[in-house]
Amino acid sequence: MAHLIRALAYGAVEGSVQNHLAQRRAVEQQARWHSPLSRLGRCGIFSIRAENAVVGVLNAVADASQNRWRVASDVRYLDNRGGADELLVFGNGRMVVVRAVMGTDYSAAVARVDYGAQAVCAVGMPEADVSRIVCRADTTDEPRPLPGPSGSEVMVTGLPWLSGLLRRELDRVAGAASEVPEALQEPFSRAWWRLDQKWTLSQQSLRCLAAQSWWVAKDLYLDDGIGDPVDLVLAGPGAVFVLEFERTATAETASRVIWQAHRLRGYLPYATIAPIVVREDDHYPSGWPVDPSLYPVAALAPDQVLGYAGRAAARGLPPPAIATLNAPWPQWWRRVTFRSDGSPNVQFGWAGE
Repeated sequence: MAHLIRALAYGAVEGSVQNHLAQRRAVEQQARWHSPLSRLGRCGIFSIRAENAVVGVLNAVADASQNRWRVASDVRYLDNRGGADELLVFGNGRMVVVRAVMGTDYSAAVARVDYGAQAVCAVGMPEADVSRIVCRADTTDEPRPLPGPSGSEVMVTGLPWLSGLLRRELDRVAGAASEVPEALQEPFSRAWWRLDQKWTLSQQSLRCLAAQSWWVAKDLYLDDGIGDPVDLVLAGPGAVFVLEFERTATAETASRVIWQAHRLRGYLPYATIAPIVVREDDHYPSGWPVDPSLYPVAALAPDQVLGYAGRAAARGLPPPAIATLNAPWPQWWRRVTFRSDGSPNVQFGWAGE
């Protein structure tokens, strides 16, 4: 009997200890999931997925266009900032605003593409010549119309149907105007410059900095509910750099990169955040805003950025923090590999939420 009592008591104690350890692990996992570094690392992975969606949409546009249309992403005009996932496709006197999304929640994309179309109309395009498409790049769903906030029709479609929809919208009147409307020519030109410089600098950063334990994220979508991506983030041991690309930068550009830096501070409160405006020349205009809680805004030409970042000697991120950004959760990982030609390639794996 005594042996049985001791066995029962031992089993009860062991069960209590195991239960306590399980509860502790659950609390630790929840804390890690909601930690700023884990959230930022997952934002980096989702941003890669978003970029892949845009690449899929661009390939569909190229397939349908055969070099007949003018295409630009992240076109900034009036108070519309577009975004890396929003494309304007112009051909035969008509414009289609396309937004690429992944996942099942695309209500915000419907609203944003409708707003982008209204901004196009505000610069002179007739409403009848502007169409709206949300492309769910990870599905094969057939097209279906939904009403946007303005009441205009927004077509929601899976990727395989996008080429046909674009041909239907843009080839209605063959031989019509082939030049982008005058009010959008300069925004289109700036968008092409921004895309080229951002891609080039991100590839150089991955090649030169990733091997030195830097975290490089292009078009970083944060999970703070605002939606606008950060053009480029370089996080290293010397500082964290937030970059905004604008060929003809102004004080408004400086204000925006300061705002983006403060958004990032919500994830990296103890790091030194250094904002950079990347422009065609390094002339620093007078009257740019200054935020004493940040490094002064640097105005740099594209070929000056890596040297500037490499000289930084402030409070950056220690190696464990960089490791967390690259592996924010079990089975969630992000790594940089190099192809046979030496070009960098960012890969990721994730298990879903």
